Amino acid sequence: QQKEDSLEKRKKLEGELEKLEGLELKLAACGQEAKQMDALQTALEGLKEDFDGVFSMKKESEELQKSFLQLQAAFESDNRSYMEHEIAFFREQAGLMAEGLKEGEPCPVCGSTVHPDKAKTSAGAPSEAKLNTLKQTAERSRQKMQRISEQVKAKLAEIQFAEKHLEQRASMHFSDISKDVLLLQLPKLTAAALAGCLERREANKAEIEGLEKKVSFKIRCGEQIDALESAILGVQERTGFLEQEKI
Repeated sequence: QQKEDSLEKRKKLEGELEKLEGLELKLAACGQEAKQMDALQTALEGLKEDFDGVFSMKKESEELQKSFLQLQAAFESDNRSYMEHEIAFFREQAGLMAEGLKEGEPCPVCGSTVHPDKAKTSAGAPSEAKLNTLKQTAERSRQKMQRISEQVKAKLAEIQFAEKHLEQRASMHFSDISKDVLLLQLPKLTAAALAGCLERREANKAEIEGLEKKVSFKIRCGEQIDALESAILGVQERTGFLEQEKI
């Protein structure tokens, strides 16, 4: 009876093992898919970071352009002030020169001996020292404007390079989207793809956990079959020994 019970149990366990055939291959496939999901998630998160980086650079560019406009206005004001004072300075010089002109004597500038309309001096004319100060101020303003202009140019070139690189990477994941609108739609596309990736990862994780439990059950079935084989062999040996004793 013991032998028959063991044989019956072994038959049931072997039936269970048949149902679990190919389990390890399924588990390996799920493990490979999990690695692919990890790689995809990393790539999509990288795209999001790159897009955020480009967005940040554009904000920086906007601030630089605002600064440029402010410095441009400052330069135009300083340069205009310098030019106006320079004209006043030269007018004053001309007026001082005119005071020394005498009828019949040639003008040191034009050579004319007739001076019907001599230049008048101006009480508000700047000194040469003040004119030089205004000139230096205008030059400093020009240099500041030039520096910020070069920064804007460099930032725009950086943005253009980053956008091109981002577009190339994004097109690998969203090849069906036109490049004309790809970058504009990228945040929405990336968010949707990440959500889908995470959903698939959770499903894959649950499937792996289920398969691992089945693999453990399969191992236990194999161990039980081995134990039954040993028990059956023991019964057979004892039965043979008893039969020999009867003889």
